[in-house]
Amino acid sequence: MSSAELTEKLLAAIHSGKYDAIICNYPNGDMVGHTGVYDAAVKAVETLDNCIAQVVEAVKAVDGQLLVTADHGNAEQMRDPATGQAHTGPYQPASTVDLHR
Repeated sequence: MSSAELTEKLLAAIHSGKYDAIICNYPNGDMVGHTGVYDAAVKAVETLDNCIAQVVEAVKAVDGQLLVTADHGNAEQMRDPATGQAHTGPYQPASTVDLHR
């Protein structure tokens, strides 16, 4: 499923009012991060920026809460210089979006 299609389904779920919690995974960064192709990673992140901006607006509209995190990072480097792995370890920052400002 494309990120645009996933976003459409996510927005519909948010606006439906049926759910107390919704969990969504955008695999773009992970998928291209393993390719080692930096330009593909940049395009994936730009696409995700657009998708997440739409999600933020939808969550604001329903007075909800949003948490954004990742299972690992390193698309920005492609390889962890210390380990040579195509991604970092398990601990990643989480961002909450204050929608009430």
